[in-house]
Formats: sequence, C-alpha cells, structure tokens
Amino acid sequence: MKNITTLIICSIIYSNISAQNPVTLLTDFNHKYPQEKIHLHFDKDVYVAGETIWFKVYLLSNLLPDTISSSVIVDLVDATGRLYARKNLPVFDGTATGNFDLPDSLKQGNFTVHGYTGWMLNFDPGFLYSKSIFIFNNKPATSSGAKDLSYTVDFFPEGGNMVADVVNFVAFKGTNANGHPVSFTGTIIDSKGNIITDLSTVHSGMGRFTLLPQADEIYTAKLKFDNGNVSSMQIPVGHPGIAMHVDNDGKAIRVLLSRSAENVKDKLSFSVVGQMENHTLFETSALLDGESVSIGVPTTNFPSGILQVTVFDATGKPILERLTFVNNQEYEISSNLTPDTLGLGKKAKNVFTFSVPDSIEGTYSVAITDANASVVDRNADNIVSRFLLSSDIKGYVENPAWYFFGNDRATRSALDLVMMTNGWRRFNWGQIISGQMPEITFRPLPYLRISGKAYAENKKDVLTGGDLNFIIKAKSDSATDFVTVPIDSQGNFSLDSLIFKDTAAFYFNYNTRNKSKKQVFLKLDAVASAPVSNNYVPPAFYVTEDIAFDSLQMKMTKNIEQVKFYNAYTAKFISLEEIKIKVKKKSPTQLVNERYTSSIFSTPSANTTLDLITNPVPHISNLLVYIRNQIPGIDIIGIPGNQKIVSNIATSLTGGKQEVTIYVDQFESDITTIQYIPIDEIALIKFLKNFVYSNTNGPALLIYRKTAGDMAGSPSNYVSSFTYPGYSVTKEFYSPNYSNPGANTDAPDIRTTLYWNPNVVLDINKQKELFKFYNSDNCKRMRVVIEGFNKAGRLCRLEKEYGR
Repeated sequence: MKNITTLIICSIIYSNISAQNPVTLLTDFNHKYPQEKIHLHFDKDVYVAGETIWFKVYLLSNLLPDTISSSVIVDLVDATGRLYARKNLPVFDGTATGNFDLPDSLKQGNFTVHGYTGWMLNFDPGFLYSKSIFIFNNKPATSSGAKDLSYTVDFFPEGGNMVADVVNFVAFKGTNANGHPVSFTGTIIDSKGNIITDLSTVHSGMGRFTLLPQADEIYTAKLKFDNGNVSSMQIPVGHPGIAMHVDNDGKAIRVLLSRSAENVKDKLSFSVVGQMENHTLFETSALLDGESVSIGVPTTNFPSGILQVTVFDATGKPILERLTFVNNQEYEISSNLTPDTLGLGKKAKNVFTFSVPDSIEGTYSVAITDANASVVDRNADNIVSRFLLSSDIKGYVENPAWYFFGNDRATRSALDLVMMTNGWRRFNWGQIISGQMPEITFRPLPYLRISGKAYAENKKDVLTGGDLNFIIKAKSDSATDFVTVPIDSQGNFSLDSLIFKDTAAFYFNYNTRNKSKKQVFLKLDAVASAPVSNNYVPPAFYVTEDIAFDSLQMKMTKNIEQVKFYNAYTAKFISLEEIKIKVKKKSPTQLVNERYTSSIFSTPSANTTLDLITNPVPHISNLLVYIRNQIPGIDIIGIPGNQKIVSNIATSLTGGKQEVTIYVDQFESDITTIQYIPIDEIALIKFLKNFVYSNTNGPALLIYRKTAGDMAGSPSNYVSSFTYPGYSVTKEFYSPNYSNPGANTDAPDIRTTLYWNPNVVLDINKQKELFKFYNSDNCKRMRVVIEGFNKAGRLCRLEKEYGR
C-alpha cells in the first residue's frame, strides 16, 4: 500500500486557521493514540460441536503490520453473552495463531468471536473484531415464540443535516428486528398529501432520493415492505444552513457546498479536510459567495479505504461531514494457486503450489475444506473488507466482501450507500478540537510482564536495591530459564518480555550487593482483566426464521458423525453404537484436581488428597508441620537445613525408610523449596505411596500452588514462589499421511477441514509454497481460501474451488 504519511495534497490552505488547526490536532492525536485494526481468518464459516475452530489473527496499524501490541485476546461468547472460552496469544510480526476445541456436548446455536488487544480497549468498543459463528449439534430447531416482524427505517441526509430550500441527497436503510436488511418501496408526501417523490431500496435494504424541502414543511415516508407490511414515518425536517454533496467517480471526488438564495448574504469561508487512517490526505479552502461552490480533489494517488471529508467553518468548528470510499486496488498482492496434483478420490493425494511473485516478505494462512459439507458464505467479511471497510465505520454491514468483487459503477454506487448510512467511529472531531482525549487504562506491554514489590522476611520492610534471581520453569515444555532483575529504590521489580505457554513456576532468591542471600517475599501487582465484549453482531443463522436452515441442517447432519469417529492423534475413526451413560456429578475436589493437574500427575488414585481451595486451612503457618500432621505414613527427619521427607510405609533397598520425591507444580523439587511457601498459597497436596513415574518408583508428594485467580481470595498476597499463567496453548493441525506404510487406509475419514496451515512465509528467497495433503472419503469439491499480508501492508485474499 502507499505510504499515506507522505500524501498531503494541498490546494489553497485556508490562511485564517490557527496553529492548532484540525490537521495539526489530528497529527498529534495519531501520534499519541495510534489505532489498531484486527481481522481473523477461520478455516470454515460453520462448525459442528466436537470440531476444532482454527484461526489466524492479523493486526494492522497505519496500514502496516502492527508493532503496538505483543498480545491479542480472542474470546468465544455464547448467545447469552457468557464467556465460553478465552485465548491469550503472543503476536509476532502482526500475527497470532490459535484454536478453540468444541466439546461434542456444546449446545447448538450462534456464538460470537471477539478479537482485540489491550490497547484497543482504551477506545470505542466498536473497534473490536466481532463475528457470529453458528455451531451445529444435530438437534431440532426450537421455536422461540412469535417472530418479531418489526422493521426500522432510518434516513440520512448527506452531510448530516436536512437543509431547507436546497436540493438534498437523502440515503435510507431498512432493517428487521435481527439487524438484517429488508426491501421496500414507498413515496414521500408533504403535509397536504401531495406525492413529492418515489423511493425504493436498490441494494441490501439501502437506497437514496433527492428532495428540495420547504422550510417548516413536514414530510412523511409511506412505505410498503416485501412481506406486505406497511408503515409511515416522518423524515428529518429541513432547516436553514449549508448542504453538502460529494460525487465520487472513482478517479476524483467533487465536494459541493450550497445554500438557498434567501440565505445569500455574506461571504462564508470554509476549510475542507480529507483524512484516512488518521492521516490528512488533503486540506483546501472554499469561499462561498453565492449559492454554491464546488471543490475537486483527484484521488488516483490516494491509498484505498474510507475517506472522511469534513467541512470546518471559519472558527475551526466541524459543521458537515461525509464518508466516501476510494478503491484504487493497489492493496492487492498478486498471487497464484496451482493444483499440481488434484485428487478428489477417496484418500487421494493432493499437491497445490501457492506462489507470490514479490520480493516483500509476507505471511499467509491456508484453509482447504470440503465445500459440499458446510455452508460457504463468500460475502462474509474477509481480510480485505475488514481492514478497508467494516473496521472503520459504525453499524453492521451486510455482506461486506461483496463490495470488493468488482469496481464497476454499480458496485461503487452501492458502496457509496454504505458510506452514507454508516457513521465514522475512529474519532470525533469535536472531542479532538476540545482536547477530550481517551483515558488510557490498558497500555501495550512487551509480551507477558510480572511486576510488584519486594519485601523483607518480616513482610513489612520494602527492600531497596539488590537483585532478584529467578528460576522459571515452563509447564508446557519443561524448559528452565534463569533471569536476574534489579530492585529499584522503592522496592519495585519487573520481568518483561516473557513468552511461555500454559503456566510457569517462578522460584527466586535475593542477592544484595555484597552477594549475601536472604529470604524475601514478593507482592505481585494485579493484572487488569479484559472485560467481555457486548458488541452486538446479527447471528449467522436464525433457527426459527431462516429459510435456508433446513438445508443447513441436512448438510451438517452428515458432519456430526465425526464427533463419534475422529481421533486427532491417530487419524483413526471408530464407530460407536449409541449408549446411555449415567454420569456422577464431580466433587469440588475432583474439579480442583482437574484444574491444577495434568498428564501423569492427574491420577485420582492418590492415597491422600488435601484440597485447600475447597477446604482452606486457618491459623496454620508451617507447611511442613501441616503435611506431617495431615498425611498418614510420612515423617520429617533430620535437622533444619538438612531435612527430608520419608515414608513410614515404603522401605528402601537397604531396609530403611524411603525418601519421598517432592514435586511442586509438577516439577521435581526439594524440601528447601517448600519449607518457606506460606500455606495460604497452596491449592492442592497429593500423596502417592507408589508413584511409578518417579525415579525410584516410590512415594511422591505433589504440591500445587494457587494460580493468580485463586490467590485473589487468600488472606496473604505475599509469595515466596508462585505460578503464573502464560499464553494459551495452540494445537498443531493434524493431517493424515496415507502414503506411510503403516497408515490405516481402511479407517473412515470424514474430515471437513482437509488442510490448515497458518504459518506460510514467503519472501524474495522463497516465493512459493507446496501444500501436500490427502483427501477425505467424501470430499468431491474442495474450497481453498488463502489470506495474508506483507510487510508493506498489502493484502492477499485468494479463493478457489476444485471439483463438483
């Protein structure tokens, strides 16, 4: 894309505007509050309960891959607004990858995916990414009662005002109770019942008409909808003032300012400013000394996107505003997809080549799905329509991708209706001019940050100076890192730029300048939790009224079988007869065990389990004494500094008491580590007489410290060691390889997502990528969707289908 920071086109700069003119203020605003845009590429449009939702996040700021945020949050919210799942993901080069695993018991219905960064939460929540996704579970549709047949029609005079005694261009938009567009026809009549003009929708519930309103006259729209309903409503009343009209022919815009002949008294001076992405593209003056004045601005050198045209009066006050769209198509990345080997047979091999004849490095995501096994929404928001259109305007846009399938006059005219019926939301000129800046609550962090204060052993005196030596053990890959951070004169410390998944255990000691080590405690700073977005998005499907739902149900019923068959690790499918199982409700301790333990440590067959979340222990300070008193069969021997925990039940090879292996948060540890942990930091303790996974196959003590969420209710916030939540774990997409000699080619394969690869990177040294994968048993028509962007901010959207 063109670098818009260099595109300042000036004709005659209005000389009376002060140094703090709108352009200067906008430049300062963009420097202090840069804006981010976000898009998510999903592997499919509709899902079955039991499947995995695969997605890749793309972030832009100033039309370039985002460098503001290092983390992004993606939420899955159900129809009631309840947060079902949240993913916190690290951002690299403006992208992140993730997935949601859907249980097969998930209730059928519309869900919403929200995507955002912490920085985006400081601004209008309309900036957040929101998409409705239907999750199917092979259950009959249930009626929610009588349908709401109410319709809403809004009228939008161009420029924002209906001006009396001047020709006005008025756009309108009709929607039903669910937010979808409706079609209608009608007439505009005056107070005497005279028909002034006809109107009708021309695209997606939108249309426009011209009207020369008389002062003090009341006009009414008489409307008839496609379903036979009729309605009448008053349109905005005309008042004296200045009317605005923008004509866009694709190569230039013409801004027309006009007033009635009765109001031609004084010469009026205006400044007209056009901005895109918070950057001024043109600023020019206009002198209205008659009934009208016209200003022409060429747009062929502008970047593509929404151009906000604002008219300011001589005092710098914004009085008129209009959005228009510039589509020079320079944003497109030239790309090609070639099916080198197209195999539509059962488990047939496929080889595709994706190439980008460009030297600029780009990152892309590839989704190949069974087009006959799902619902394909080709007009839904994609990477182009999201970044250039829907992320910048208020209100829901139906089928946003449609406006980029062509650039002919009819498409441009329909897109202009979108500009007239949706408002700008990136900023408010009035607030910028008056100095009302956003309140910054969430600041961009360098990936994960842990901060707080360091206290002496008495938990009262703040330490000043010295270093904290951290040992960090990541749970997801058992990696161990060593980090030293200084303590400032107020006792503050901070670990920045941490990147780990799942959770990590943090152990530390304190070194003074004379290298002496002391027992210290830390008080961690609270981390602000992101709120759950309540952005309304019209549902993807309406079970009770969508006429296409029956066909959707028939198609998706076939896919529900994968819930019974598919095993992502072995690529084998096992058909199960329907059985009824009575499930016993899990106890609170079982739920705590599931939350804190994993893998081999999650065994429920512990000889003793102490759940300190469900049953907290009051008035006990020594963890070792508590363990000895509460767990039969173990003892603590030795003198302080040389102690160990032993089992009175198990014996060593020499006949003595066998030492107990200690694990803290599933990492092997020792008695020195646990003796200083406050008991109110402990969530769970498990003792196993024989833990076959220990080095000695003997007794083991499993200790789990509370996570940050559980620590919030603890009587003490001082920690001598702690666990900390990291980034969400992202699965690797499994694709069976039927060329392997040991592959089970007889097992049924009914996958609907055949291939997902979110990590394709191409540059001058590698301009093509081969995708090798195997077909399922049933796919006869493949849909390939590739999205991405390069480091210059240009966008790629490639969609093709093969087969029948």
